[in-house]
Amino acid sequence: MISKLRKGLIAVVVAVLVFGFIPPRGLGAERWKEATMPRQWSFPRDHGSHPQYRTEWWYFTGNLQDGRRNKYGYQLTFFRYGLALQPRRPVNAWSIRDIYLAHFALTDGTRNAFHHAERVSRAGPDLAGAKEKGINVRVLGWSAAMEGKRIDLMASHREMALALRLTPAKPVVFHGERGLSKKGPGLGKASFYYSFTDLKTEGTIGVPGMTAPVAVSGTSWFDQEFGSNQMTQDQAGWDWVITFERRTVRWRKNPRAPWWSVTGPRATCAFPASKRPSCLAGKAAKAPGDTRRLGESEFPAPPST
Repeated sequence: MISKLRKGLIAVVVAVLVFGFIPPRGLGAERWKEATMPRQWSFPRDHGSHPQYRTEWWYFTGNLQDGRRNKYGYQLTFFRYGLALQPRRPVNAWSIRDIYLAHFALTDGTRNAFHHAERVSRAGPDLAGAKEKGINVRVLGWSAAMEGKRIDLMASHREMALALRLTPAKPVVFHGERGLSKKGPGLGKASFYYSFTDLKTEGTIGVPGMTAPVAVSGTSWFDQEFGSNQMTQDQAGWDWVITFERRTVRWRKNPRAPWWSVTGPRATCAFPASKRPSCLAGKAAKAPGDTRRLGESEFPAPPST
């Protein structure tokens, strides 16, 4: 029963984070800032938290390989969702301003296995939080912290473990117009969004079945996004896909469900068979600092059923 209740809470929090949430009267009645025009960015400060905006996340994914060429994938994501601009009792460490959630996943290519865990917490006392002057976010022992240009990731859950060091090989890439990523029509239906598309990655991971963590290296991708009220009431969400290399898009129907999947060299993304992908505002980084908006013709519709 506790597990079911916990999964239900996680589902509610994820829905809140991604699709927005209208709080009860008296809670969070203040006005949150919205993404309405291109942003003047300032790093490393803008790697940190932006508490004047309601929703924010730091999203790390990567492909890794050990010394025996065994392949692994990982994902470590931290979310912050604001319930109120000011907690009701600021002097009380238990008083809630933000909810923090983290998701941790490992893919073991050798054993054909996928493992995942999640955590959710309020900030205090000393349970979770995100600082404003650079990447420094943590949720119940899992963390991402930036020191100079290096980002250190730490997470563990039962037999799962991750300790990685990430170093950018390319500058940040801004999505949309100077980081203003529109999600729908109307003023403020947008977020601020940038990525590190190429992070040299080294460290150790452990997965169930290993006797000890193994040294790994590879490439990671990092997204940070923040905003408030990004979605209109008639929007259900948006599709998202990562590609590391320019390749011809290939569609394949899932025989067990009415879905099509688009596969690339290091990523896959699925869409309902009746729809075109809506990730047309993505950008391709061909050289350090160079970006190009992808045209609609580069995301062809799946073949008719």
